[in-house]
Amino acid sequence: MTHASATAMTAWRDILGDDLAVSLTLPVVTSQQTAMPPEFAARFLDVLAAIEDGSSRPSKEQQRSPELERIEYKLDLLMYLLSAAHPGQLPPPVKAILSTTGLVLPAQPLAADTTTVAIYLCRWLSQPLVLALEPLVIQNGGCGARWQAADSVALQNALSRWVFRLHRQEVARQRRLGGSNSGADATDMFLATPLTAP
Repeated sequence: MTHASATAMTAWRDILGDDLAVSLTLPVVTSQQTAMPPEFAARFLDVLAAIEDGSSRPSKEQQRSPELERIEYKLDLLMYLLSAAHPGQLPPPVKAILSTTGLVLPAQPLAADTTTVAIYLCRWLSQPLVLALEPLVIQNGGCGARWQAADSVALQNALSRWVFRLHRQEVARQRRLGGSNSGADATDMFLATPLTAP
């Protein structure tokens, strides 16, 4: 995390809370869609995490049955065909700071009356996570809002796991890079790294 990110997190403590927060770049836009029901949003986050965690190929020491490998290849092909069939492009990525309690965008890409936000979590998935927001706070050229998840323990827990997972992946990436902040991650998820072309 950079000094600027730490300063931004301090300035937005009312939105981000005192828990873990991550700074990343991903597509976030005002959404006209109805927010996902909290339990569905929680399941959506958990399913994407399971896909991402299980997406790595087994090492040579781990033997897979030919049937299982064939199924994996068919799923890979299906995912490729689905992504190729989607005619639209994802919205442009923006810098964001996410926590279990809210979202802060250092620039102001959201309309002042935004009540629902669409967050595109993966390059290969055109379906965003659509969450309801409390009233938007605009200050210092940026904007932020708390998630409307206070009454859903399932969504709060899923958001907490998601933020922790992003943080853990960024720490692992930094270790692989020897502490430098350059280079692209091989994952299809948008992580706490600058977005590169797929």
